[in-house]
Amino acid sequence: MNTPLRLTLATLLLCTLPTPAAQASPERSDSDREHSTSTLILAGGALPICSDLTPRACREAPPNIASARTPSRYRTTAKGLEILRFSDLSPPSRQRLVADLQAVLGSAAQAREHTTLELAEIEERLFTYCTSDASPRACAAGERSAWQQLTDAERTQVLSALEVAQVDARGRRAQEAAHPMLSREPHGADVLKAVVDAAAARSAGRSPRVLIVTASALDPMEAVDFYRSAFAALGAQAEWLPLDAALARAIEADDCALVARRAEVLGLHAREQVYPDLHEQQMQACAQPEALSARIASAQAIFFAGGDQWRLRQALFAPNGDALPWLQTLRRAHAQGELVVGGTSAGAAVQSAAAMLTSGSPASALRAPARNAAPPEPGCARAGLCSEQDEDRLSYWAEGGLGLAAEAIVDTHFSERAREPRLLRLLAQTGARLGYGADEASALRVDTHGDIRTITALGREGGWVFLRDAATTSDALVAQVFHLGPGARLRIDAQRSALDEASSVSCLDSDASDQLGADAEERALRPGQPTVQADRHRSARAGGALEPGATRAAARRLAQCGLDAIELPAERGRLIIERTPETRVVLASTGLGIGPLRLRWTQD
Repeated sequence: MNTPLRLTLATLLLCTLPTPAAQASPERSDSDREHSTSTLILAGGALPICSDLTPRACREAPPNIASARTPSRYRTTAKGLEILRFSDLSPPSRQRLVADLQAVLGSAAQAREHTTLELAEIEERLFTYCTSDASPRACAAGERSAWQQLTDAERTQVLSALEVAQVDARGRRAQEAAHPMLSREPHGADVLKAVVDAAAARSAGRSPRVLIVTASALDPMEAVDFYRSAFAALGAQAEWLPLDAALARAIEADDCALVARRAEVLGLHAREQVYPDLHEQQMQACAQPEALSARIASAQAIFFAGGDQWRLRQALFAPNGDALPWLQTLRRAHAQGELVVGGTSAGAAVQSAAAMLTSGSPASALRAPARNAAPPEPGCARAGLCSEQDEDRLSYWAEGGLGLAAEAIVDTHFSERAREPRLLRLLAQTGARLGYGADEASALRVDTHGDIRTITALGREGGWVFLRDAATTSDALVAQVFHLGPGARLRIDAQRSALDEASSVSCLDSDASDQLGADAEERALRPGQPTVQADRHRSARAGGALEPGATRAAARRLAQCGLDAIELPAERGRLIIERTPETRVVLASTGLGIGPLRLRWTQD
């Protein structure tokens, strides 16, 4: 039985992050402690890292850009159109859409048979052309093209059939290269470097082995080069672990016909032509599946890329819900402190244990309880295929994700997409004890040693920790919350802890507040005139809770002396964030930490 969390002042410690030098010494010298501490690094997505394909993230032009991979290009060849003819767009009535697409693309093929097209060029034609009697024509006002009636996966299926392989001057597959040290801002590289550093503490002085999993993407092969090169540039031996749902189903069936399996499970075509080397790695993994577990057992870190956490989950679980052998190995190595696990966006959300978010908007979280269900197909509303569940409705998977974020639900893109109501709803509805919300270009590092969890904020903004009060009812949207700016650290001890009085204060005076600088999201907060309540505490009514960054800005405002609560209107109610008698503030290395605060939603 898990030891219960005592959600009181006596169990929470807010303190500053030690300098890198102070951290490194005990990790490297005290191997017994390190190998009994599990480390999880949960990134919020949108990591701004320079690469050949993201030049806007670079402060200068990357080297060798002339020979690097370019954005995907497409050709409307007869072979590609033939692949489409046999595409399985379900239900069968949707085959009409295939015929329409063939007509539109066939017309383009006649005019530009030997010309490759960028995505914008081919989508312009697909968006704007409809058909009459199998002949393409410009869509009439209010008419929707076949392309506008496809789900996200179906669109990827079409494009994969038309994608052209890219080769360099020596006939090898052109590869994207990441250049983290050339990034315009450091935060994305800092998050990946935190994974490498934590892995290096477990590699006995050698360059750490970091495995990369890209199974959450619509095309799992697309981001492989980026992550391999990014981690290699940061000092790791970076390797792709060639897992995806198609490979998992092929291994279960003992049938390594991966070309057909990829089309059936992922709806992807011609990957063996566009990425022949990666296809070969998957073929080897299918022939020797036991090597997948062996590679995990010998690595020091594994990193899960972003995309769709449900799609990623299918690569690690059997259809009956059993953990596949490679997930069992991963869980053991992580629990023993031997394997650092990191992830960004969906790769972080999939680490949830108490329940895993599958879909839904913050607004829907305030309108109605969530559904325990698999997610709807992304783009199903556009395609008219959502059936019972629309894409906006909040949903979760009660069995959780990979289960490494013990007792917790993980959400990402958190403040930037105003996702605080999602965690409030799911903590109340599922009974989960913890919630982690990682902001963009940021991460929460969770170190677990026995009954002690230490959560450290990294990157541009940091993130949130939500703690459910066990006494609250399932319909009460309320939690104790901490906002951790970069460098702040929260310790949760199920037995004991103490507030670090030497480094924290109850609030910041005006001089200390000036150190924080101006927040860009102050525009989202838009506070009104403070009102004086009967108890003489001061509160303010501010802009909407569903505006990006509004709740984060409110938490930071509450760090200053003289204000005790801020109300943010939302969905015929108010999201109220308020100080408690135990609230403390700490100025960390590049941000602040504040908590516990009380976050609650009340209907008007």
